[in-house]
This record gives sequence, C-alpha cells and structure tokens, in this order.
Amino acid sequence: MMQRRDGALPANPAVAGIAAAGALSPPATGAGGGPPLPPWPILARGRDAHGLDPLRMPLTLLLGGARSGKSTLALHRASRSGAPVVFLATGEAGDDEMAVRIARHRAERPAGWTTVEEPVALAGALAACPAEACVVVDCLSLWVSNAMGRDADDGEIERLAQEAAALAAGRRAPTIAVSNEVGLGVVPDHPLGRRYRDVLGRVNGLWAAAADEALLVVAGRVLRLEEDAG
Repeated sequence: MMQRRDGALPANPAVAGIAAAGALSPPATGAGGGPPLPPWPILARGRDAHGLDPLRMPLTLLLGGARSGKSTLALHRASRSGAPVVFLATGEAGDDEMAVRIARHRAERPAGWTTVEEPVALAGALAACPAEACVVVDCLSLWVSNAMGRDADDGEIERLAQEAAALAAGRRAPTIAVSNEVGLGVVPDHPLGRRYRDVLGRVNGLWAAAADEALLVVAGRVLRLEEDAG
C-alpha cells in the first residue's frame, strides 16, 4: 500500500473490500500455490501447555530472536482463527536484500489474506482494519526502526506504541503482534544501536502490558511470560 510521507494512512480499498465481503481465510497455503505451512505442535493440540486456547486471546505478543519461529507461529494462529486475515507489514525495501526478504514473506502468506504495508502509521492502519478481521502485525522491531529513521524522539515513539497497543487490545477479533527481543546479547558499540535496543525494549514492554498473552519463542518452542504477581 502506498503511504504518504507525512505518515497519514490513505484509504485502503482492499481492507474495505474484505470487510464488505466477510470472506474467511483459505487453507494455509502459500500465495504462490506452495506447500501448506509446516505443522506447529502447540496448535495441533488445540491448547497450549498452560491449558489456554490460543485462538481466544484478543491480543497476543510474540517475542523472539531472529529465526526463532515467532513469525511462523503468528501465521499459524491467524490461519486457524476462522476469520478474515489482515497482515499488517511494517518492513520497507531499503535495499536489495530487504526487497528479496519482503518478496519471500509475501509469497509465504495465503493468497486470500489482505496485506497492508504501513511502515510508520501503525495506529491508523489498525483502526482501518475490519472489526471482524484477525490482524497480524509483523513486526514492531521494524516499526521502531522506521520511526527512528524519521527522526521521531524516544518519547514520541513510546506514545505512538502505547496508542497502537491500546487499539489492538480493544479490538473484538484477535490481533497477533510480532517483535524481536534484542536485549539479550552484547551491548551495542554504537550509540544509535544502544538507543534502538532501549527504545524497542520499552515498546515491547508497552505491548506486553496491553496484551492478554505474551509468549517468548526460542528455536520453535514457546514460553509463556507471566505477569509479576508482586
């Protein structure tokens, strides 16, 4: 979707069309007619190890490192929701490598899903999604990078993150947000890298606080993140 440089979100005919049609998601096959998504053991059992039905959580946050399986889990949950699916992608093709990755991810999504590409205006994109649609936000880590690249200060980014998280938590249909956990490695040697790590950590915390469920995904396995009882 085209996006104005002032961050405003233009009308999206595809999203409006899916609301009018009320179409359900097709079986989880790739948009290019590829094989079905690989099985996810937790979803195959219907409930997770804590006895929670993963399809009844209005807002779920999936955190993990690179190639941890978090995006695959998001695709599975969305495909099993029984609702129309809107995939809200925040990535931008800033170079050839990123363009190839974006094209690959597009091909992995079922053909009947609506894709909204919005790098900055996350709250506006969420507000434009049909109320009955399951929304996948992938990912918050790129959204933070995009906002920093447009010279937003830390406070503004956190305010926008809180606004978007509140909108996601208030939706009637499920919302599944994906983000990277970048605070477990070495301290970045560049000030910008340290700032990004810190801002993303706070953004993840804001979304976790708004979420009904937060999961840490590591090597295709899932840990449920509990609230502090104290």
